[in-house]
Amino acid sequence: MSMLRPARENLDPAELVAHGPIDLDLARRIAPATSTPWDRVITHPLTGAVLDTDTYPRTAAIDRFIRARDRTCRAPGCALPAIACEVDHTQDHARGGPTVVGNFATLCQRHHSMKQFTAWRVEQLPDGVLRWTSPAGYEYTDRPAPYPRAPRFQADGADEDEREEDGGRTGGDMGPPPFS
Repeated sequence: MSMLRPARENLDPAELVAHGPIDLDLARRIAPATSTPWDRVITHPLTGAVLDTDTYPRTAAIDRFIRARDRTCRAPGCALPAIACEVDHTQDHARGGPTVVGNFATLCQRHHSMKQFTAWRVEQLPDGVLRWTSPAGYEYTDRPAPYPRAPRFQADGADEDEREEDGGRTGGDMGPPPFS
């Protein structure tokens, strides 16, 4: 599917596993002859990152993205690292929840069970923000923790006067000055 040219969605070639791209006519000829299910995979038009699939199982790329975004269990107050958590559909797939990045969050087993088997409710808002609603109606908002600014390095031998004239940078454009 072409995100930049939606009108051409059905004209783009298919991809045959272990072979690569194939043209649309060949895909149409072999589709009825195969027992393998066909999956639509939506990717970012510039980076190629997987954004959406039509199936319940998520891709390894989606898992990596969610774990990197969330870093911990997304239940308010829980700090279990994402690597020890489950990547969970926020809106249950069995109830129509799509397999898209915007419908996943990392939850430890305890909080996944709490979400699934109790009166607690979770809604996913844009940018991975989760709104938890307790059985008593109280709302708690959990945002993915921002990553700290990356360190910036100064060129060896740069003296203080050169750094001030260059806006804190030496050796060309090395990005913003170091964080304080």
